Amino acid sequence: MKHCYLCGEELIKNKNKSKDHVPPDCIFPQNKPSNLITVPCCSKCNYEYQHLDEKMRNFLALIAGDTSSSVGQIAQREVFRSQKWKDVFLSYTKQHPTLVDDSGYPRLVFYFDYSELKTWLIRIVKGLFYNLHGSRISDIATFKVEKYPQFAIQ
Repeated sequence: MKHCYLCGEELIKNKNKSKDHVPPDCIFPQNKPSNLITVPCCSKCNYEYQHLDEKMRNFLALIAGDTSSSVGQIAQREVFRSQKWKDVFLSYTKQHPTLVDDSGYPRLVFYFDYSELKTWLIRIVKGLFYNLHGSRISDIATFKVEKYPQFAIQ
């Protein structure tokens, strides 16, 4: 009997059984590898994280710029097609008080919503753990995700 790697719900075929890609398949280019990791997931958890996966894909690809290939094109299309997405993206972009470019102008730094980023990263860790060990991480496990202080908003 399989259980959701996130919530532990028992999975029943044709009812709530789904698979989750770890890391999310949307962060890969269109010609993604055929051997992406999947783990058992309930439909509810899989659906619940879909929006966050797309948001992280868009933000990471836009930050990576030209190096993100087709993923960057997808992200640009998604973010710049609506004023709401543009405003959300720009709301996370701030001038850093001490980082400057060669001309002395402040660099722009992208600050993720810490709780969203932490949720996203912990979910990936849980999926990789499940893939490696074939079991869920205990619900009492704790995770520590830290920011670099030198990049914190002043």
